[in-house]
Amino acid sequence: MAVAALAVAGGACGSAVERARKPGPVAPAQAAPPPATTAPAAVPDGYRLLEAAGEGFALAVPEAWHDVPFDAGELGRLIEASRPGNPQLAGVLEGFRDGGGGSAKLLVVDERSPGANVNVLKVANSRRLEPGELERARDDLLDPAVIGGVDTKLQAAGARDVTREKVGLPAGPALRTTYVLPVTTRDGAAQRVFGVQYYLPAPEALFVLSLSTPDLTAYQADFDKIAGSFGLR
Repeated sequence: MAVAALAVAGGACGSAVERARKPGPVAPAQAAPPPATTAPAAVPDGYRLLEAAGEGFALAVPEAWHDVPFDAGELGRLIEASRPGNPQLAGVLEGFRDGGGGSAKLLVVDERSPGANVNVLKVANSRRLEPGELERARDDLLDPAVIGGVDTKLQAAGARDVTREKVGLPAGPALRTTYVLPVTTRDGAAQRVFGVQYYLPAPEALFVLSLSTPDLTAYQADFDKIAGSFGLR
């Protein structure tokens, strides 16, 4: 459920920011510039680098965490295999399958209890943004016309204690959002899921890096390292 809520919120933000931006003057047609890249961050000890060059990004994750396959059949088998012993993981995988849509590009999970996951969404820009526009694009995310669409999705999912702040990541200017999502497990127990999202405008797309866990204290340091390792390719 948490992953699904993040996915729809990311999609709402990506589409809304394009509507909020005013079109600029049309420049003469010219050869497409090379894609923007950022210097790769050092991989922390105990982490491994995941390259998604075809999607334009890379990030480091703890070595014990597992990549989730995008193949529908394999993902379904993993969900069913996880359900008896780790229903929380099964719920995360189901949320990713059902809520990510075509914008979902990566899901990595820690299968150990209490568990955590990181996922990346990519929403294409309607036009290429120049380097000097990226900070403004980040600020545009706070426009009421944009953030209202995101809040509607989060509120529909039951999110509480939503906070936002402008931050600078090695990959560029970003908007950091935190929230608490009350959920009910399959056995009827009440649980809180803590979420952290980074909205990172890039020349070709808006990237949404989402991290969630029921135990933020245990995973805060990992979340900070993962966000700091995110780079464009």
